Amino acid sequence: MALIIEKVRSFQELFRWRKKDILVVVGWASAIALVIIKTYWFFYLENPRFFVNKDPYCFYDAPFFTTVDALLLLFLSFSVGLVLADVKTVVYGYFASTCLSASVAVAYVSCYIWFVLGLQESLSTTPFGWEWALFLAFFNVLRFIFPTGMALCLIGVVTGSFLTRLIET
Repeated sequence: MALIIEKVRSFQELFRWRKKDILVVVGWASAIALVIIKTYWFFYLENPRFFVNKDPYCFYDAPFFTTVDALLLLFLSFSVGLVLADVKTVVYGYFASTCLSASVAVAYVSCYIWFVLGLQESLSTTPFGWEWALFLAFFNVLRFIFPTGMALCLIGVVTGSFLTRLIET
């Protein structure tokens, strides 16, 4: 019994974060999700043929980060790396922010496909049509997150964390 209690305490110690770290990671995830949402939204505003044709997923012309978006992600990740305290928090925060931002962006894109593109009429007639909207939203967001978004965030947060460690020593 003592071994189980010790394992539970070690597990609790593993995820003991400060409130500042949680707030920084949630803010970072929100910023990543907002950049993805902005890019997806502007893609449909700048290319009206996709909006008119109600194309939820395009193979040949996909929304992608602009240079300003990429630099914004890099700068935000760099500043998060400067703020977070230790390497363990940086690693767990990176994966938590990636998952949280991806789920927020998928929720937005699926609502965009369902309501703004007006595909609820065609998808609601089939059983589990809302799953197709989620499926297409997941693949739209996956194009943003992997590999470019994850690589930019990883480079920025590791550089910021390394610079913090370099300054502290």
